[in-house]
Amino acid sequence: MNYNYVCHFDITVPDFKKAKSFYEAVFGWEVNFVPDMDYATFRAGDKPYGGFRKGKPHKGQSVIVYIAVSNIDETIKKITRAGGKLVQKKGEIYPIGWNCTFYDPFGNLMGLFEASGKKGVKVTDFK
Repeated sequence: MNYNYVCHFDITVPDFKKAKSFYEAVFGWEVNFVPDMDYATFRAGDKPYGGFRKGKPHKGQSVIVYIAVSNIDETIKKITRAGGKLVQKKGEIYPIGWNCTFYDPFGNLMGLFEASGKKGVKVTDFK
């Protein structure tokens, strides 16, 4: 079995309903509340990838979670429409693709990554 890959991460949010609305609108994640734990999980595809913990986010966090997207420009538009704020504009990481960072409505610093497809690079190379 392979190890040393990201298998789960938590995003701190003060409002589960607003988090559900934002992340479902922008990324199509399935968000499920776990009332006994004051927690919510989300699925990004067919596996549970993480959760939302209740609390106040810390600005300037040292770990940035990058989310793979098929179209970074369209996703940036969705982020701003849903209440997020672009921090670092789209930039090229030659030859592998493009990235940017943004704040979600709660102040969590997050990133986006779109693979370029050049030289055989595809998003599955980063799993």
